[in-house]
Amino acid sequence: MTEITYLDFYIEVTEQEAPIYQIVVRSKAGEARSVTTFPYANAELEAELQRLENAILYARTPVRSRLPPHEAAVQAFGARFFEFLLPSGDTRSLYYECQQLAKVEGKGMRLNLLIQPPQLAALPWEFLHDPRRRDYIALDPQTPLVRYPEIAQRATPLPVTPPLRILGLVANPVDLGWLDVVAEQRQVTTALQPLLDRGLVELTWLPGQGWRELQQWMRPGYGPWHIFHFIGHGSFDPQREEGRIFLADERGQAQAVSATQLSRLLAFQRGTLRLAILNACEGARGGKFDALSSTAATLVADGLPAVLAMQYAITDSAALEFAQTFYSALSDNLPVDAAVADARNAINLHNGASLEWGTPVLYLRTQDGQLFDLAKTATAQAVPSAKTPAIPTPSVRSAPPLQAKLSLWRKPGVWALVLIFIITVLGVQLWPQITNDPTVTPTATPTPTPVAGATRELSSYGLTFVFVPGGSFKMGSLEGQGSDDERPQHDVTVDAYWIGQTEVTNAQYRYFVEAGGYDEPKWWTAAGWQWREENKRTEPGYWQDPKWNGAKQPVVGVNWYEAVAYTRWLSNETGLTIRLPTEAEWERAARGDDGRIYPWGNEAPTDQLLNYNGKVGRTTTVGSYPAGVSTYGALNLAGNVWEWTRSKYLAYPYNSNDGRENWDGGAERTARGGAWNDVADQVRVTSRLWQKPETQHNNIGFRLVVSSNF
Repeated sequence: MTEITYLDFYIEVTEQEAPIYQIVVRSKAGEARSVTTFPYANAELEAELQRLENAILYARTPVRSRLPPHEAAVQAFGARFFEFLLPSGDTRSLYYECQQLAKVEGKGMRLNLLIQPPQLAALPWEFLHDPRRRDYIALDPQTPLVRYPEIAQRATPLPVTPPLRILGLVANPVDLGWLDVVAEQRQVTTALQPLLDRGLVELTWLPGQGWRELQQWMRPGYGPWHIFHFIGHGSFDPQREEGRIFLADERGQAQAVSATQLSRLLAFQRGTLRLAILNACEGARGGKFDALSSTAATLVADGLPAVLAMQYAITDSAALEFAQTFYSALSDNLPVDAAVADARNAINLHNGASLEWGTPVLYLRTQDGQLFDLAKTATAQAVPSAKTPAIPTPSVRSAPPLQAKLSLWRKPGVWALVLIFIITVLGVQLWPQITNDPTVTPTATPTPTPVAGATRELSSYGLTFVFVPGGSFKMGSLEGQGSDDERPQHDVTVDAYWIGQTEVTNAQYRYFVEAGGYDEPKWWTAAGWQWREENKRTEPGYWQDPKWNGAKQPVVGVNWYEAVAYTRWLSNETGLTIRLPTEAEWERAARGDDGRIYPWGNEAPTDQLLNYNGKVGRTTTVGSYPAGVSTYGALNLAGNVWEWTRSKYLAYPYNSNDGRENWDGGAERTARGGAWNDVADQVRVTSRLWQKPETQHNNIGFRLVVSSNF
């Protein structure tokens, strides 16, 4: 294939006296300097960054307008960044001149960002928007954008005889937020399958999730590894001013591994390792005092040629599109930055409303973005073979090379098994026709029942659900316990269902508002629309209050009518039956089968288990208390916000057929779970709160339920 080459355009930013900065641009077309003022004050910048994150979180589904408001805000944000980096005058003229020169030479133009001030280095420059071209720079494969830390030593391409060897590590500590490990591994494997089948890539999953296993598999006798792919949790440690990932110890508990420690673990493979992919939150987040403090930047500074990390959370569908295109482009010998640009485009093409293409951040220290030289394999020096006897069998391994496959098929026993299989399948399919008996039909393959706590996603809407199996449980409190309205305790049976892993957030509810659903009478109950019209409502309560409107905070100030309208709209959008949980479903999800007092068990509430007792003074990000997880994997079922249920507030024993689950009328509805300002007694799984359906408070939100055929 034709080799892709680029002219390099360097943009270096140094601080004079904030908010004044010097911009130096260098390219084949020349060099220029300018002095410019950063366009945002601190408070304004924080608000803009929050607005950007909100836009990324809820711009994951098509919005029916020419230019949705959230994207208009992001474009304006990116245009102001562009004005700052390339102010009118010599620097911008040189930028367009270099672009034209690259076009004449049949090349692209790579933007290398050298952002020296730490407070600017951590900003999302991937959203730079060129107003002249009316497009985002990073979306054009001809103008890849990379973070290019100023490091003296540059990496050279590694001659590789295919396959490229990838070592994957999934870490899922039990005391952190739940990860669907099987689904994550499946996504990466699915993305790579075409390359695995062609023998261009080999994928190995580390048989373990701790630093000891990683240390062992990074020794010289293993590998060689060309790419390290991590899936798990990450964060930035403000105390140490350093990024970190979380592995698991022998008990499955989270064990923080700093960026420096991770770099040491990878050290033995530096001769061949060229790329690390960190599919973890905040892998690209740095501190205010060190431009190289993020996990990704630290690895690059320590000698790794390239690191691809995430600056925001990314949905499964976007991650899959990105991985498929990125690995495919890399195996076609594209420079890594061109592969990233191609993969960004894949996300955008898959869902034009999504802004998640700006989530990946590429740190690079190669001169031309070329990590591997697959064209030189004929003359490449052979890499010493791994010491296979010492390597334990990995949990997941790629398909064997073609030669090994052919030798396998030459074995007579294999062909015999294949013939038996074919005869069996044909017999099942053709037997009704052979016997001419219409009553004989093939046996249907039963749909497997999900295991308790399994997760599924509506990734386009940012929603995750956990599975609660059907069955009987004890509902309510015993005599002498709880309040009068919680008694008598009685047996209740529910069918299986999926319940939201967390409360519905502001970003998720905003889908509904931005799509115009809030203004559509068809999504409201009759009583709900009457309330909306009488009160002239155009949006939910507390929507603009900065104390409550963080993208990942639970939406509050929504009354029962507003919550139901959202569920009806979302049901229509997805084709699923999505609704509020009944009281019985809510309590089953929180209580499990063992009659526990709180979602986590019988241990008294603490500040590590939930947000309660008014200590925080507001709602917190959903999922902030993983130690308080329920037996089925649901989070925040105690504290943070009371949660609307479908059920009317009627006396026990609970009976789903006595009219309490009817949608009509203005009867009081029940909320469950307690809130950020409630005492310990009110966050028990049996505690009940009655509210009029039009009630709006900053301590009431909701979560969703989907039927078992999800």
